[in-house]
Amino acid sequence: MKQQRYMLNSNWIYRYREFNTVSLKELLYEEIYFSSQDELNDPLDYEFVLTIKKGQAHIHKFFVEPAFIHYQVALQNAKDKIFNEIIEYLSSQLLILNEIEDHIPIEFLDTIFNNNNINYLIGRNIRNLIINSYRNIFPVNLRSVSFSKTCENPLLWTHYAGAHTGFCLIFNPEKKKLNLRKIGEEKFEQFSCHNVKYGSDIEIDISLMFNDKNEFSDSHVFKKFLIEVQQKGLLTKHASHSKEKEIRIFGNYGTSYSIEPRHEPKIIKTNKIHYFDPGQFMGIVFGYRMKEIHKEEILTILNLNTKYKNYYIFQSVKRLNTVRAIFTTKTARF
Repeated sequence: MKQQRYMLNSNWIYRYREFNTVSLKELLYEEIYFSSQDELNDPLDYEFVLTIKKGQAHIHKFFVEPAFIHYQVALQNAKDKIFNEIIEYLSSQLLILNEIEDHIPIEFLDTIFNNNNINYLIGRNIRNLIINSYRNIFPVNLRSVSFSKTCENPLLWTHYAGAHTGFCLIFNPEKKKLNLRKIGEEKFEQFSCHNVKYGSDIEIDISLMFNDKNEFSDSHVFKKFLIEVQQKGLLTKHASHSKEKEIRIFGNYGTSYSIEPRHEPKIIKTNKIHYFDPGQFMGIVFGYRMKEIHKEEILTILNLNTKYKNYYIFQSVKRLNTVRAIFTTKTARF
């Protein structure tokens, strides 16, 4: 009998999973995990570049001034002169904050402080404070969950589903939002599903943090700067990934403004775990090389979890040099 290809819903999104105890636990307890950058398999993921264009003295003053206030007694009458020299130097170049140490050479500051009869050790301490001030604006604790708009990409099956021995979870977002809730909470929050863009534009201008009067603005940080971090940091990948058709949701994160070294604690794993809405779970796609005994384990979990009311089962099959999802069964509970 010829196999029927059931029409996949264009609104569905898919989460590729290897078959292991972790993925089975996710299915059993409706869990979903937000991964940090160091947990991703691609070391280039979440990459973005923060820049300050030439002539932006007001921006440098904001980040440099706290270090001079901290050492104003030691600097005495030389404070303003040294401050202005450093601001002029920084403003004369395009600054890439990812390489901030290279833009503030020790030899340059040693010369300035020596010319003003200030101990070079004070200058080096000020340099460290300035570097911390720039570094601290990099958002911390970036984390996301990845999906795809397709369950028929052979490369995704190879890389993320155990070389076709794993499976795909199927979800149906409502108005492009997934309902998730944290451990210990009863209410679901809505997380927007964002399309990943593919390209090389990952440069973010720090001037987004400042208003039209060249004043630092918390409002601009959240409404402009962090939005740009989302678009170019979390939602931009190299063009070579374009066939992944990736969808992402991400958790909250922040930035800070201080001359002190930042010791941001990593989020503990239990805080990265959320529970998904079983009403948005639509079923499973089995990998074409998945073992029958593993399929039975998944079907047993689906049968035991009565929160899964209506779900579909698809089987991925080979078609020439690609794969297709073939509908097998539908389960409906009341």
